[in-house]
Amino acid sequence: MFFTTLANNLQVLYLPFPTTSSVFISLKGKAGRRGEQEKEIGGAHFLEHLFFDGTIKRLSASELSKFLDDQGAQHNGLTGTETVNYFVKILAGKAEFGFEYLSDIYFNSLFRGEDIEKERKVIFEEQAMYKDRPEEVLKQELGSLLYPNQILGRKFYDDQKNLDLLTKEILLNYKKRNYVSQNFILTVAGKITKESALVLAEKYFSQFDQGKIISFPKAEIEKEMKIKIINQNLGQSQLAIGFRGYSRLQVQEKIFCFLLRKILTGGHSSRLYRRLRNELHLIYTVHSGLTCFSDIGDFSLETKMKEENLPQTLNEILREIKKLLTGGITGDELQRAKNLLLSDFLFSLEKFEAYVDYFNSQYLFKNEIVSIEDNAKLIKNTSVQQVMSVAEYIFSDKPKICILTPKLKELSLFL
Repeated sequence: MFFTTLANNLQVLYLPFPTTSSVFISLKGKAGRRGEQEKEIGGAHFLEHLFFDGTIKRLSASELSKFLDDQGAQHNGLTGTETVNYFVKILAGKAEFGFEYLSDIYFNSLFRGEDIEKERKVIFEEQAMYKDRPEEVLKQELGSLLYPNQILGRKFYDDQKNLDLLTKEILLNYKKRNYVSQNFILTVAGKITKESALVLAEKYFSQFDQGKIISFPKAEIEKEMKIKIINQNLGQSQLAIGFRGYSRLQVQEKIFCFLLRKILTGGHSSRLYRRLRNELHLIYTVHSGLTCFSDIGDFSLETKMKEENLPQTLNEILREIKKLLTGGITGDELQRAKNLLLSDFLFSLEKFEAYVDYFNSQYLFKNEIVSIEDNAKLIKNTSVQQVMSVAEYIFSDKPKICILTPKLKELSLFL
């Protein structure tokens, strides 16, 4: 691994991965939806679409795609809450085609009026697609309960309301302010030498404009208990419960929290799985999640069941949380959680893209760089008291509960 910064302040990360047959080139930036101003709502994602519609060299989306298709390469763009990412995966020996492509779309995209109008329609359909997915609606609605009246709580499909107001000027202002070298990292990974990677990085990205490092608006978790019931014509009721969590910079606490997730929902022997499925037969499966932003985060539990079993399922989850807080966890439980988490962590890094993301996200957000070995050691050395400390912090927060269900209008809770 090698990290450097070009003269224009663009970060460059080189990650050798000699056992692969490919080179992975990623241009990842701090921006995303959280970098939007009020009139720019939806602009980050809109801009991503426009990068693939034509450049000075390759005038159409078809020409752009053909340039990489001819080399057998894969490419895509992603817009998240705090990041944007444009990447190419290409066979070793053809890496320069990937560099040229990313440089071309980044520096030479045309942003024509006709492309903006075309993408306006496409994005409307994409947002409508997500609104028709119950799992996505549940996730978005829970976010709005956790982070009310904030960017983090804005539902993706609600951006439809602003689509017709986004102009070329607004989109390019967002780009000019956020798409600057200080906010980006270029990662080159795979079967390529460090010397070649750095030469190509300098050749294709030395023209990157500089600017101000992005600063996201402060976010806060809702402090009061909230319940939102949405009636939809579904075969199952869907339940999500959210609590405060940890930011991406809180490295140790995140590990403790991941272990807590394993204890609660990690496999058939986990507490909630054992109680809700094996003993009470209320559900098929149950999941937990930890969403980490740069300065804040949240912990969630999700499951599905018959509507008639919804009140019992919710109250059983709350009872299991209370039981954990009063009775603690055992050493055997923690050891099982460690084994599961360690396997998940190391197995995931066998996937090329996950290996890249593990390192470039750490560099991009300036948190301490934790090696794979140190991360594994932290998992192995975690104590029962450390896991209980995060459990007490998370579950002392008042729950935010979101439900999608056919007919139920209200329910009572065991608290």
